[in-house]
Parts: sequence; structure tokens; C-alpha cells
Amino acid sequence: MPKRESFHDPSILVLAAIVALAASAYRALAPGAGKIPMKWSLRGKVNWSARRLMAFGFVPALASPYSSG
Repeated sequence: MPKRESFHDPSILVLAAIVALAASAYRALAPGAGKIPMKWSLRGKVNWSARRLMAFGFVPALASPYSSG
């Protein structure tokens, strides 16, 4: 009987953790806000905001190309 290989790719686990943290932040941070500030000027004024889903989905989307090695 052939030996089955076990799953040992930590990058998938890291990406899953990033997605879980983003989902948690989506629920916990500014739940009533329609948009989330994404960029500030040097004076601390918000330059632009993004819809909640885009704002919290941004980090996992950036991390996904790096998780495949």
C-alpha cells in the first residue's frame, strides 16, 4: 500500500490566518460605517475611503500571490 503524503505547506495556513483576521476585523471594526479610511495625508486628513468589503479584502488579496511560493 503506497504511503500517503501529509500536508506540509505552511503558506496555505498563513493565508488562511490572514483571511480569518480580515474577516474578524470586518465584523469588529467600525460595524456601522459604510466606508473605511484607506489613505491619509501627511497632515492626518483622510484622502480616500473604500467600501468595507474592499478595505478588509485588500490585505488577503495582496498576500495571496506570495502564498503560492
